[in-house]
Amino acid sequence: MREMQDNGDLLTPEGVKYTEAYWQVAPNQALKITFTPPADIPYWSFVPMNMRMESFDWHLATVASNNFLAEPNEDGSVTLVMSEQNPGVKNWVYVQGHQRGLMSLRFARMGEHAVLEVTTELITLTQ
Repeated sequence: MREMQDNGDLLTPEGVKYTEAYWQVAPNQALKITFTPPADIPYWSFVPMNMRMESFDWHLATVASNNFLAEPNEDGSVTLVMSEQNPGVKNWVYVQGHQRGLMSLRFARMGEHAVLEVTTELITLTQ
């Protein structure tokens, strides 16, 4: 993922930073997204979207995540798993039939923190 540059036209409050990326998963795949949010930031959120930047229908399942929903790993990092089928892991994000799109991580009140390193791994799910 890369930092989303804000030249003032995104109208974001000071201290809010974004990362963004394109994603693509086949029905038998999942995308693992791992990052370590600073302990002192009050809020982060993750939203996958279709190619028109529309978020998915949250009435049906968990289609996004944030620091209130996600269960962190023992070391404080967070691993989200984005896929069509539920692989039976914590922090699953349902893609609702979409196989590609955009995704964004937003961090509030980052202060002097740099945008976080985010790692991704495409994995094959077993049936």
